[in-house]
Amino acid sequence: MGALLDLLRKFQKADKFPTLASFKQQLDALDFSPSQSAPLQQRLALIESFLADSKENANLPERVDLKEACTSGTVVIFDLTDPMLSAAESRGIFEVVLERFRALPLTCGKLVVLDEAHKFLTRSTGDELGATVIDLVRQMRHHGLRVVVSSQSPMTIPDELLELSSVCVIHRFHSKDWFYRLKAKFPLEDAAFEEIMMLKTGNAIVFATEWRDFGGDVEGLGRGVRRLRIRGRLTADGGKSKITSGSK
Repeated sequence: MGALLDLLRKFQKADKFPTLASFKQQLDALDFSPSQSAPLQQRLALIESFLADSKENANLPERVDLKEACTSGTVVIFDLTDPMLSAAESRGIFEVVLERFRALPLTCGKLVVLDEAHKFLTRSTGDELGATVIDLVRQMRHHGLRVVVSSQSPMTIPDELLELSSVCVIHRFHSKDWFYRLKAKFPLEDAAFEEIMMLKTGNAIVFATEWRDFGGDVEGLGRGVRRLRIRGRLTADGGKSKITSGSK
């Protein structure tokens, strides 16, 4: 491991990125022991499955460079839904892409949207992806970006990420544990729980650190908390139930 880190430091100091073939040649020259080589080759195989210049991806019909794809008005979707990837592998790959996007020298603003965050963020202190997202939020003004996190459960969101939030949009739920979790981080009154349980589809209560020309706070819900109605969705609902019985 020490030899590999030394090699990576040399690349960093030289400010150069080797080709995949060159990197593998330099790794072979390090002469790892069999016990070290097996997990290393496993990791390399995973990396090669995602790199455009690897042999197994040489015949792919289209290759997209992240820098070329990220232009003003463009949405780039990064989906790691793959049953062959472990959760740790998915998070590791996502960290790499997130860091590359953060470092892109774009003239327009950047928006990072983490959808279904309950699937990959945890409250564990050892969650490296969570730490990366928190660091991103702390420095987002320096990098000209904003971060939006969408989750079906507040229980998986790291404490510090909730504490750094300037806006929190809450839709209907019925779990008191969820409410107490949010109440510990946002100025919600006890009466807000009843309000949340009674919300209709498309309605929400919203906390924001600052409001501009949007009415006043709702009495009894909490400071900076107001009601909001969300416009109807423009896209098809991918989660819609489908009838398979054949009946009409």
